[in-house]
Amino acid sequence: MIRRWNPPSVAAPSGQYSHVATVPAGHELVFVSGQLGLRPDGTLAGPDGDFPAHSLMVVTPEFAVEIEVVAAVPIGR
Repeated sequence: MIRRWNPPSVAAPSGQYSHVATVPAGHELVFVSGQLGLRPDGTLAGPDGDFPAHSLMVVTPEFAVEIEVVAAVPIGR
């Protein structure tokens, strides 16, 4: 059974998908999608055109929240 989540502290997805989904089959496979440079309230992180600010929003707080929802831990931690 596929399980899907949209953590409330991440901006809602803009399409017909979930930010996080898992697919069990011997091992649990986790898919993370829909990362945008948006704050949880849907506003753009940093000024328009500030690619570093948008990127940091995607790879730091959003990704951490999305993998935390399935209790995943990055390798090496």
